[in-house]
Amino acid sequence: MAQSPLKEIPNSEIGSYLQNWDALGSMITRGRSFSGYEKNCCFLNLGSETTGSGIKFADISAASGLNLIDDTRAIIATDWDHDGDLDLWSTNREGPRIRFLRNNLKKEQRSGSVSFYLEGTTCNLDAIGAKLTLKMGSRKMTRALRAGGGFLSQTSKRILFGMKNSNSEEGTLEVSWPGGTKEIFEGIIPGSAYRIVQGSGKAQKRTKKEREINLPESRPEPQSQTEQARIILTQRVKAPLIEYVDFNGELKRYEPEKNGESPTLINLWASWCGPCVAELSEFKKHYSQIQSKDLQIIALTTEFITEDGSEPDLTKAKELIRKNNYPFNVGVTDAKSLRLLTVLHNQLFSRERPLPLPSSFLFDKHGQLAIIYRGPISTDQLIKDINLLNASPRAVSEASFPFKSNDGSELFKIGPLDFAKAYQEGNYFEEARLEAQKITSETTTEKENSSPINKAKAWIFIAALEQGKRNWKAASEAYQEAIGLLPNQPLLKIQSGVVLWMAGNHDDANAAFKETAESGSSNPVILDTLGKAHQQIDREKEAINFFNAAIALKPEHTPYQINLAIAHQRNKNPSEAVKIYREIIAKNNLALNAKNNLAWILATDPDDTIRDAKSALKLSEEVNQKTGHKNFATLDTLAAAQAESGQFAEAVKTINKAIKSARAAGKLQIVDKLLQKAVIYSSKNPYRSSNK
Repeated sequence: MAQSPLKEIPNSEIGSYLQNWDALGSMITRGRSFSGYEKNCCFLNLGSETTGSGIKFADISAASGLNLIDDTRAIIATDWDHDGDLDLWSTNREGPRIRFLRNNLKKEQRSGSVSFYLEGTTCNLDAIGAKLTLKMGSRKMTRALRAGGGFLSQTSKRILFGMKNSNSEEGTLEVSWPGGTKEIFEGIIPGSAYRIVQGSGKAQKRTKKEREINLPESRPEPQSQTEQARIILTQRVKAPLIEYVDFNGELKRYEPEKNGESPTLINLWASWCGPCVAELSEFKKHYSQIQSKDLQIIALTTEFITEDGSEPDLTKAKELIRKNNYPFNVGVTDAKSLRLLTVLHNQLFSRERPLPLPSSFLFDKHGQLAIIYRGPISTDQLIKDINLLNASPRAVSEASFPFKSNDGSELFKIGPLDFAKAYQEGNYFEEARLEAQKITSETTTEKENSSPINKAKAWIFIAALEQGKRNWKAASEAYQEAIGLLPNQPLLKIQSGVVLWMAGNHDDANAAFKETAESGSSNPVILDTLGKAHQQIDREKEAINFFNAAIALKPEHTPYQINLAIAHQRNKNPSEAVKIYREIIAKNNLALNAKNNLAWILATDPDDTIRDAKSALKLSEEVNQKTGHKNFATLDTLAAAQAESGQFAEAVKTINKAIKSARAAGKLQIVDKLLQKAVIYSSKNPYRSSNK
């Protein structure tokens, strides 16, 4: 992993760094742990026995007992007790900070081991870099003496050749010393230890004595892991279409759109899975309770899917079904439906891991996934969870926590529409509408949610959703429902008038505007809002009249004056807009919006008599000094003023800053428009607002 850049660098040079982050994210998605909570691995070198087979190592993590969840950081293998086999020392972030794992091989499996201590004379004293080749009978083994044994670790410089007890005669040791010289040492006896000095030509036998270990001995306790989990979704997601074949060979479907009457539990099982069979029996035993909750069960075996592509065998599954005669739907899933459920699971948790058996998915009557069960689920818990399907968002949120705690929710109250808004932010339009409709429904049992104000807010939310999708008729109907609950809200009637106009109901829209204008004739806020509403439906003359009426009631209010200037500008009367902006600036030199809008007209208006490059440049520079040259809208105006002044190189630099700012803010549509202006300035042409 490359280090994080300490300063801004071009995108062309940051590619490998970003690719490494992508690779790390992909590893985590596939189930690797970023926190370190994963088991250690141990692989056995299979040596020459598998030559040509393509298999070099075998995973013996579990068999060796080394699959400990220690988050190990450094490990060394050394014959710590001098008994002829390699022991392990590890330092860990979790569990014991340091762990010693003693290798307790039987004596006959290790008593033939030979160890060597090297000493350099013409090379480095420790002989780091030397290669040792031991020939013992028909065996030939090679080791190297290294300065480092691994990450944050250094293995002993004593080289061990592990061997079981044998009747082999003396062997020979060939040492390739650092620097290139080679030396042969004869008379190596199994089960011995030697000191090897460079240039001596003779192996010096040392007394071999096992070291006594005074550490208290204990066996690592088994660390249990389970895939069993009950996961309650605080934001439900739509179910996919699931196809399966029943045991009569008939194709069946679970279609979320057509379900709509009762919740459904899709259960995955296999006949060879003991917990699966026990769970099916539990469902059968308590089916009357399940049926009383109007829950449908679809139990699907996965035995049609084979990992090696072999012919599936459903004999045991069929026998299980015939013998038990389950009262709920049973069938066989194919790879496509299993993949859809797996993808649904993985998208929620960003983990590409196979589902355990059994696994179950509980969908509400709208076809929304509500709860996932990894592992068996008791009938009692299932019954409780069915009751949770129609609970309030607050109750669902509380149930989603695995234990009672102070989660700070009292400081951040979950409102009735918060889940609907969350769906909206994620661009889940249908899901957002369904959540809001729960509040508008007459069957809502929560007193707080069923209040007229909350129901009206839900209708307003639905109206805004439909309005965003340009579904004018549906939006109009939703606004009318809200007005029926809150009849004395003039601002609500104004927005309803906009939607009625867009739906083609001009008479009803005008009636709504007229009623609001008469009742709010002395309220500048209502008059200003009416002006903005008429701008939404491109009725600029009417908008100007309303803005003038608002200003007459509150003449010093700058935002009303800016709205009036914009209306004149949109009504193709830029000279009047310029006049109003100048009056605003004369009274308030800090009116940045007025300055920026005026600078834009003076820099881009098609009328030569209106454009004033010098004034536009001065105004836009003042505005950007106040904004720190970081606002893409004011930078856009400055670039236009620079281009109008003939400073095209500066205009290109400024518009590129605006592009960068807009892109950082996620304003991609604005980025496209700014890119078009960059092309114009690069061609040494000024921008004209008629080109917008």
